Amino acid sequence: MSPLPPDHVQDLQEGILRYLADHPDAADTCEGIEAWWLGGGRGDACGDELRLALEALIRRRVLMREILPGGAVIYRGAQAQDVARIEPERQP
Repeated sequence: MSPLPPDHVQDLQEGILRYLADHPDAADTCEGIEAWWLGGGRGDACGDELRLALEALIRRRVLMREILPGGAVIYRGAQAQDVARIEPERQP
């Protein structure tokens, strides 16, 4: 398996940040983020690149991961009021 292209992961992060800037109270599963926030599909799968983008935003404290009582995992802006000011992380 070849490494994932960092530019695409970065593009996904930027798309998530744009969505949160417009919808600061949004919260969704990985599949919902793929389908609704990024407009990329049916929302029935969460790819490796999107998972990497979500994890990078969690490490940067832009997103929070929440596990619901039934076990579903949702993601939401960690500091919704500040998301519009956060710059995407650039890969060297």
